[in-house]
Amino acid sequence: MEQPLLSNPNPSTTTDSPTAESAPPTTLAGLAFVFILAAMSLWANLEASEGFDITILNAAPPGTLAARRFDLLFVSNGKASQILQNASEFVERILYPNELYPRKPVRSVTLRLAGHNLSEVVTVGHGDDSQRPGDFVIVVSPTAMADPNPGLALGSAVQRAMARVWLWDGQGAAPKWLMDAMVEYLSLSAGLVGDAVPLRPGGPCWGEEEEPVGTARFLKYCEERRSGFIARLNRAMRKHWSEIMVDVALGSSSQWLCSAYQSRIRQRGELSGSRSVLGLSQAM
Repeated sequence: MEQPLLSNPNPSTTTDSPTAESAPPTTLAGLAFVFILAAMSLWANLEASEGFDITILNAAPPGTLAARRFDLLFVSNGKASQILQNASEFVERILYPNELYPRKPVRSVTLRLAGHNLSEVVTVGHGDDSQRPGDFVIVVSPTAMADPNPGLALGSAVQRAMARVWLWDGQGAAPKWLMDAMVEYLSLSAGLVGDAVPLRPGGPCWGEEEEPVGTARFLKYCEERRSGFIARLNRAMRKHWSEIMVDVALGSSSQWLCSAYQSRIRQRGELSGSRSVLGLSQAM
């Protein structure tokens, strides 16, 4: 008859390797905490990158040229949503190159053709539900539909609007001139070149007195000299604003780069730019 299995009577004998040691509880807790933080950060960025809800609305009076064009050229074929998605992806690639750049929460974007002409071609606002941060409304003036190239006009408007949507603004503290210039920089990067105003000899490269397009050209120069500058500056403006952020993002003095930029302009005789075709328009 088989004997029943019995436990080892010798309490000093273990099945563990004599060299194995358990990690101290404090070390395990610390590693777990770091892992959780990393996982939460990665999850937040993945969630933000999954996309956002898109709504297209036509508020122009029925039967008008603007209403008919918008419906025929951009709504019926899904082109409006495509333009918005393409513009968004382009801006995101520049502002959020990897997971080290916390993404601005964007839950939904509504693109609406206004019912009347606006003082500006496009405006950006927040949704009606203040309890849901991340809802944005892009309103385009019907004058865009009267343009000889309505696809280019709408694409240009949406490109600028999505730049506004994705840019951090230091909790509203960042200066308007800087935000306008960063929007123009992103538009320049997309292929839209506006008429640039020459910098005043010896004057600043940016500020309230400078035209946004002129400042955007200086931002482009800074990006060329310090790759990733725009993304770093945008990241720095996530929670607050300080002028020192510019030099920190550059890794050097913005005043020194301004002098170098003005010297290059004088040498090359660069004065003003001319309009060119928005690169994205080929897909419209």
